[in-house]
Amino acid sequence: MNQIDIDDKYVNSTAYHEAGHIVVAAVEQMPMRNFGIRMDSLGCGKAFYWRRVPDGTRNNVGADVERERTIISTSAGFIAQKRFYGDSLTEDIKKYIEFSANPDTSLVIELLEEMYSGDKALWFQARKSLYDQSVQLVDDHWKPIDTLAKSLLSRAWEPRQRDTDADGLWSVDDREKWLHGIEIVRILAPFGINAFIVDDSLQSYSPTLHPQGST
Repeated sequence: MNQIDIDDKYVNSTAYHEAGHIVVAAVEQMPMRNFGIRMDSLGCGKAFYWRRVPDGTRNNVGADVERERTIISTSAGFIAQKRFYGDSLTEDIKKYIEFSANPDTSLVIELLEEMYSGDKALWFQARKSLYDQSVQLVDDHWKPIDTLAKSLLSRAWEPRQRDTDADGLWSVDDREKWLHGIEIVRILAPFGINAFIVDDSLQSYSPTLHPQGST
């Protein structure tokens, strides 16, 4: 994988990646987390919300709302980041964004395997359908995504809070910009998106969503 120059535009695109995740998750009525959305100065970030965590089974559960919503919200980061670039998106940058989104892609594949491991035709059909739904949701809600990303970018750099690594290390940088979950709820409300927060202390919700997030 060819390294690209991590310039200001690439770093800024991270805000759109994380805003894409969190806005689509909120539209799908997936709970927010207090950690909100975060980005570092190296082009890495994380959106903290409750999502379906793969359980490792391959029992062909078929269509499942929580898995599908998680796949749609997970795919939205890459889609929003590409849209931010628009016509200036080069093939090298696209490939690097795809490479950086490997954890998201892996999650999507794991959840699809749990639903359709025994029927590859349905597997590919579901992947395309859920990706297309994610594209549509990003398009339909671009204004709140843009507003949220710009709000994140307007923040000053702060020392990175290490407690946000509880789900796994998301950054090797020592500084970050971030928006608290409460701020996200407030920013999205004027767009008719009724986001809400569930505290991490509950550990599970509805009943199998868990406090995780997308990078």
